[in-house]
Amino acid sequence: MAEDPTSFLSNSGEQIIHLLEYTGEIFFHYQIQPERRLIYISPAIETLTGYSPSEYLADPDLSAEIIYSDDRAQLSADRFITRDQTQPFVLRVHHKRGTTLWLEVYLAAVLNSQGTLIAVKGITRDATERKIIEEALLESQAVMSSIIQSAMDAIIVLDADQDVILFNRSAEDMFGTTASQMVGEPLIRLIPAPVRDLHRGYVEGFAGTEQTVHRMGLTRVTTGMRANGETFPIEASISTFLVGHKRFFTAIIRDITERKQTEDKLIHMSTHDPLTGLFNRAIFEEEIKKLEHHRPSPLSIVIADVDNLKYVNDVYGHPSGDELLRDVAKIFRGTFRAQDIVARLGGDEFGVLLPNSDADMANQIIQRIRLRLAAHNRVNRKLPISLSIGVTSVDPVEPVFEAIKRADLGMYREKSTKSSLRRDINL
Repeated sequence: MAEDPTSFLSNSGEQIIHLLEYTGEIFFHYQIQPERRLIYISPAIETLTGYSPSEYLADPDLSAEIIYSDDRAQLSADRFITRDQTQPFVLRVHHKRGTTLWLEVYLAAVLNSQGTLIAVKGITRDATERKIIEEALLESQAVMSSIIQSAMDAIIVLDADQDVILFNRSAEDMFGTTASQMVGEPLIRLIPAPVRDLHRGYVEGFAGTEQTVHRMGLTRVTTGMRANGETFPIEASISTFLVGHKRFFTAIIRDITERKQTEDKLIHMSTHDPLTGLFNRAIFEEEIKKLEHHRPSPLSIVIADVDNLKYVNDVYGHPSGDELLRDVAKIFRGTFRAQDIVARLGGDEFGVLLPNSDADMANQIIQRIRLRLAAHNRVNRKLPISLSIGVTSVDPVEPVFEAIKRADLGMYREKSTKSSLRRDINL
């Protein structure tokens, strides 16, 4: 009588096998000693691999031969016995048609009284679809990681406590530190102390949104801090998202040092005289308009004109005249205060607005200018500087432009007096 292939099982064991076969999972029993042979394998194996149970039973090596050679090493007796048997093997196998399958196999060792492996029992299921999804996910993650790591901007991901969990290569370059040094550390390490509280409050308020994905308003210009303590301007855009019930933040940061330098240069060019570096006439007039609405009291005005600039240009050349104007600007910068608006109005004319300065204070400043001029001229006898200066204090109720006219007249009176003296000397 032929041996019943399931005689090694109890009745309850047979019922379990039938239940497993209904679920599509495949049960098998493979004997190793005294001879290698497959004792039982579920009929569903043919649907899965294309080989019938009779083919497996007739060829005891078939079940191993269809496994990819790179994966067979997992099934060596030594590795199998010492392995955590609650964890499945994931193996690639060749279908009878030549295609590749992924199988998830749970194996249990059968040992004799001496502890020798004599058989294995197991359950296997098709894991091909899951592996395709996993590989697609891994590929997608690899692509996303590549994009993040190759991005020109710094990309930083934070947890709900604003601790760093991702720090890309551009972030490493920008902040002068490594991902390994930053992951797990608070973001405030990259924010200068004066703006830390402001930043934390801003982000916490932003996190209060009920949206699962949300962008924190428009891109903000703020300040970052490198690992060496150097601060620099940054442009930051922050978004928040939920994974389950956990909140995360993504910050995309751009170093705008060069852009800010360019912007500052353009602003400086539009507001300053290119020759002397003082404010230009447009800023001077703009400040006058502001003073008409918000006038400090007291307020004084100085109008100054370089004497004989045309003569210097004609005799010594325009470069000498330009150098003379730069020397005047240098004297003015060393004399007036930071809050004073000192401007070159054009040609040889300069104007100064002196907020919170009465007539006495303004006259003291003029005296300091004359002292500096004298000191300059003792060293530069070939091209001495002569200035005609008009100064006045602004009446609280008069228009500022009227006071400027008065200072201008004072300057012309001094210039006229100098011209008369020169004529008298020449006579």
